[in-house]
Amino acid sequence: MENFYFFTQQNQTMTIKEFINKRKTVKNANVFLFVLIISVIIIAPLFPKQYHSVVFSTLLVLIYITSVVSIKQKRSKLYAAAMTMIILQPLSGIFNMEIINLIARLLNVGFFLLIVFLIVVDVAHSKTVDRKTIFEAINVYLLIGIVFALLITVLMMINPNSFSFPFRDQLQGKPSTHFSEYIYYGFVTFTTLGYGEIVPLTPFARSLAVLAAVTGPIYLAVVIAMLVGKFSSK
Repeated sequence: MENFYFFTQQNQTMTIKEFINKRKTVKNANVFLFVLIISVIIIAPLFPKQYHSVVFSTLLVLIYITSVVSIKQKRSKLYAAAMTMIILQPLSGIFNMEIINLIARLLNVGFFLLIVFLIVVDVAHSKTVDRKTIFEAINVYLLIGIVFALLITVLMMINPNSFSFPFRDQLQGKPSTHFSEYIYYGFVTFTTLGYGEIVPLTPFARSLAVLAAVTGPIYLAVVIAMLVGKFSSK
């Protein structure tokens, strides 16, 4: 009876590990990650401003977990990094301390840059172009836009006069309530749309705007060339 119980427990453990590492799970995670990022970019800003902190924090926590599941390698370290993000995310909102908020945003930038790098490596090493590869390429593009929004958040926390946002004089150490505006400007610049109603005012802000405007077209050119090359070789 004891041997049967041990075998059952061991079999369940192996089943969970196999489930996490299954290619189908990775594919589904990439689709879910795409849905979450779209929710952050498009749906979350539609909520009233007083709910933005909760909505954005919840969606970012889900993105941390899903992004780790969507990657096949180095998961143990990534899970540790994701747990750090999950712990810091509510702390930065509860304690409303500028230093904690700043550290949390910088760690967010580092975490997403690492995820972007690992996904790009996976796309580069893939031998075929399938649904998983396409969703990975799209997710990287959208995550880079979120990274620029987080960098704008950091600049506005350090110097509220970095950009000509209409609310810059009302900032009170709560960047999460303005994150929808940062996402808007980040993606408008990243996609080189540039409506022009928001203007970078400091040298660091202008450099960040230029970097965002250059990164978008370069990424599209490189990734499209990579995917077309893999598709044609197949």
